[in-house]
Amino acid sequence: GRVHTEGENLILLTPPPRIPLRNHWIWLGWLNQVMLAWWIKRALKKLSLGPEIWFWTYLHQSALLVKLLKPVKSVYHCVDDWPERLPLENMGQREQVIKDEKALIAAVDTIIYVSSGLLRDYQLPEGKAFMIPNGVDLTLFDLDALESEPIPNDLANLKPPLAGFSGSFGYWFNFPLLEEIAGQNP
Repeated sequence: GRVHTEGENLILLTPPPRIPLRNHWIWLGWLNQVMLAWWIKRALKKLSLGPEIWFWTYLHQSALLVKLLKPVKSVYHCVDDWPERLPLENMGQREQVIKDEKALIAAVDTIIYVSSGLLRDYQLPEGKAFMIPNGVDLTLFDLDALESEPIPNDLANLKPPLAGFSGSFGYWFNFPLLEEIAGQNP
């Protein structure tokens, strides 16, 4: 891990690598959180910063970290359906992920989620959870400039129309529609 100062008022703490398989064995998840809490506290002391920190996490497995750090304000920003996604990628058991996420929801002050389907397994406390949907600013994509770019060699011999996909496949994905589109555009 490292500490990086960006401007006058922003200090970024990039944590050291976590021990893998934390979603398979509870004790590894616990150990990761204890080590990270120690590292953050050490960095704060080294920087002569008080214990009054704000903690923002995207990781469902951070409840112990919130408890150990005792932040002034804590936020869980849920950006993915961890109980569905992690088991699909053989990165843990659904029941354990739900248990970890429930503990985090209870531990934090604020929950932000990006889709109404996320966190559907939980009773979210009123006034504590806020949906802020993902979005894109289409004005940032200059389609005229893209059309003047040369086509990459590996795509040059493919017949249009070309379609691409970026994301995850899960229960929410419309596979029949994908098959239909692929069949219409071999």
